[in-house]
This record gives sequence, structure tokens and C-alpha cells, in this order.
Amino acid sequence: IMTAAHPGLILPQMVAKMGASLDRLSGGRFAINVIPGRRSHEFDLFGNGSWLDDTRQRYQRMEEFIDVLDGMWTKPSYSLNGEFFQIADGELTTKPMSRPRPPIYAASGSEQGKEIIAKYCDTWFISHAPGLAAYESNANAIAADIRDMRERAERHGRSLGYGLSTYVICAPTMALAEAEAA
Repeated sequence: IMTAAHPGLILPQMVAKMGASLDRLSGGRFAINVIPGRRSHEFDLFGNGSWLDDTRQRYQRMEEFIDVLDGMWTKPSYSLNGEFFQIADGELTTKPMSRPRPPIYAASGSEQGKEIIAKYCDTWFISHAPGLAAYESNANAIAADIRDMRERAERHGRSLGYGLSTYVICAPTMALAEAEAA
């Protein structure tokens, strides 16, 4: 079970609590996708105007959000006096089954976002251009992006997994499938 959470729409303490419960209910098969946000209307609608125009602030909020998840899931007591989140001696009575914690996924093409992902997350979602015509350029760009993220993660003594959204097109013939992909 993977759910998406947007820092600014929901508190990380609540995500940690609900995530721990989902992880236990699913037998350790819960994961979270942390989305810093790129659609202001979502934050205005679902977050009561919590959109941040400043990209640096959005990523700072994302970093604190992930720090809270990790701390609440892995430590007996957790505190943070951050720019966006403040927690004093926070405890979860129900911890997740997954060890050391449920996997954290995220996507970002920005330098600040990629550094946060390399430092804290388990899997980076790779972006790519749509369409069959972009196949070769996507393959080259994805290889370069993975090399870059591998180096970033290694600088933090970590390794990353990589995720890619793909689509399967089924058609009676290859020509029809390629036409649909185009």
C-alpha cells in the first residue's frame, strides 16, 4: 500500500501514526510517497491555502516532514524545532512492522529536492518525457539521472532504489500499439 502525502496538507505526525497502523495491518507492506508540491491549486483546496511560492521553503518543509516520519517511526521519543514543524517528546505507541521504517519514495528534478531524496529517501521516482518518440532520449537521460543520484546517495553513505511510471498499451497489432503510444 503506497499513499501520497503532501507536506503542508497533512501533519507528518499524523502520517507517521496512520502509516504505522497501515504498515502493521498490511504485514509490513506500507510505503509513503512524499510530494513537495507543484500544483498550487491542490494546496489551496486541500491545505486551506498552504501553498508556498518559495521553492526553498517547499523543500525545507519536505525535509522536515521526512525527518519527522523517520524520527517518529524509529526513535522511542522524537523532538524537532523546525521552521515548519515543532514536536516535543513525540511518541508513537504503535510502531511500524517494517524495519528500520516503511520505505519513503519521492520525486524531484530540482537540486534541493534531489539532495533531500539522496539523503533521506529509499526510492527516487525518475521523470521522463512522454511518447514513443522520446524513447531513446529518455533512456539516455534516465541512465545519466541514475548515475547522478547514485553519486549523491553515496556521498551520504546510502543507496537508492529507482521508480519509473510506465504504461502498457495492448492492441491487436504492433502498428496499432505504436500508433497509440505516439
